Amino acid sequence: MSELYIYEKMLKNIRERKDVVVDAICHGPVPDFTAFKELRAKLAELAITEQDLRDLLEKVEDDE
Repeated sequence: MSELYIYEKMLKNIRERKDVVVDAICHGPVPDFTAFKELRAKLAELAITEQDLRDLLEKVEDDE
């Protein structure tokens, strides 16, 4: 299995999770401000994970 296959599958998974969180923030019932802050924190963590994955792939490609 190539690194690119794993990268694409993980990136797709992260984006799907981000979409779920964004939908919850924009269109779902958020019971209170604390829940809203938790959703925003989750979204930020997913964005960081996505960037880490991109950086890792870039590093692997540079090493080759």
